[in-house]
Amino acid sequence: MMANSSFVLFTVEIITVGHIFPNAPGAIPFIGPGLDTAIEELGRLYGRNFNFTHKYLFDSRYPNAYELATGSDVLVASWYYSPLRRPGNLTVFIFGGSLESYPTNRLAGGWNTLMMTSVTNGQILRNRELSPTWITGSCVSLGAYLRLYDNLLQTFKWRSIYVIADAAANPVYLDLHPSLLGVISRIEGSQCTSRWINSGRSVVTDLKPYLLEFQTMSRVLIFLGRGETLRQLMLEAFNQSMTGSEYVFIAMEVFESPLYGRFTWKAGDSDDNMAREAFRSVLLLGPDRSIYDAPSTGLVHDWKRRTLRDYNVSYDEVNPYVMSSYSSVLIFGQILNETLTAEELPDFRDGKALAQRFMNRSFRLDYTEVYIDEAGERRPDLVVRDLDLESGRFVKKLLQEKKHSHLITLGDIDWGGDSADEGPPQNEPPCGYRGHARDCQRSNHQTAIVTGVLVTLCGVVGAVTAIYAAVRRSNKAADMWWKLQLVEEITGTVSVTFTPKTLKRIV
Repeated sequence: MMANSSFVLFTVEIITVGHIFPNAPGAIPFIGPGLDTAIEELGRLYGRNFNFTHKYLFDSRYPNAYELATGSDVLVASWYYSPLRRPGNLTVFIFGGSLESYPTNRLAGGWNTLMMTSVTNGQILRNRELSPTWITGSCVSLGAYLRLYDNLLQTFKWRSIYVIADAAANPVYLDLHPSLLGVISRIEGSQCTSRWINSGRSVVTDLKPYLLEFQTMSRVLIFLGRGETLRQLMLEAFNQSMTGSEYVFIAMEVFESPLYGRFTWKAGDSDDNMAREAFRSVLLLGPDRSIYDAPSTGLVHDWKRRTLRDYNVSYDEVNPYVMSSYSSVLIFGQILNETLTAEELPDFRDGKALAQRFMNRSFRLDYTEVYIDEAGERRPDLVVRDLDLESGRFVKKLLQEKKHSHLITLGDIDWGGDSADEGPPQNEPPCGYRGHARDCQRSNHQTAIVTGVLVTLCGVVGAVTAIYAAVRRSNKAADMWWKLQLVEEITGTVSVTFTPKTLKRIV
């Protein structure tokens, strides 16, 4: 066992890559204070054995994630190979991450240096050959969402899927899209149609053509985009009579933030009532409320204060990426602390070996529990919610726990039909998407024949009845001829003699 004294001068060098413009939830002005306070906490907890340093790598020429991705490899490599750099005993990249995560991952893998992200992950992370040193503590897990989509489609036996993805939406949806299509394609008997829209254009996107196409090939629509565009889609679906229990629209809310849009029917306009009814056909996927758990109210206030002081940026609600950044640093600290009692001194230059220490385990913090799976990806609890018509709010009905892959039922889903007992939409209506199924056509043909026969029979019966009634009246008139002649003899004014033939014409 190692003596603690051997760690007194052990230096841990933490590097944060990012951009300083507050135009994304994972930008440095937002998550920076979370990282700073967590590293300060590491100093308080483990300062007797580790000396922590922290450096930000950014360039004001890269104002957003897209541009940073084009220059991040040069930015990071220039720092790494700088003659002025004094490397620590252990170097680790801990940052939020967006598109720049991918070139940084290639560099970190080549250097065998541990890399942790607290915002992004990406499916490439699950390929340990391409991402041998990458661990993510992000509260948004694409892998968990893919399992949730697969669970939904398998549970309700939906095989024909229509996908609408918005090119102007947050990169999370764009990253999810190709992997989601892959998940659907692996379901036996599945058929998938995917269409792109762009809500960022100056001209409002006409969603009617997409819905009309969707109607001819599916009853399950997956939407990847902002909340406002979802409302536009549902209003058009309502106008096309496509919001009953025969249809379902599946949307994903990363978490509550204006950056992802407002996933609600309520906009304070004249369409609210119509939108409220239309949203009954929506299933909303998203995280459990536990991702909003913060260490303390005081720390949340401190994060806001530091963002205003250091970056001149203010905001009302702390986004969950700040919490996941704070948590990522703390679980890294737990891994370091475990080395104090290790029987053999780990090779801190082996980032791949360090990454293995995070996998398939839970990390208990004072305010939450973080679970990292076998691929190095944090798994959050995810829920499926539907609209409660009385309150007008989305209520969770299904749960996918972080440590398990199956769905747990929490309540009955309102599928938007006239009756509360109506079940989920069928994968395909009995008569097909266009109503042209062969069995239904044969049935309709047989129905037409039966109807024709019944109409003919009714006509024959009616004619026979009329003839029979006329004959009865004629016979009755013939039996009364003597009464008419008696009237003639008494009055002397009647000059017409009624015979059965004449009476028949009058009747």
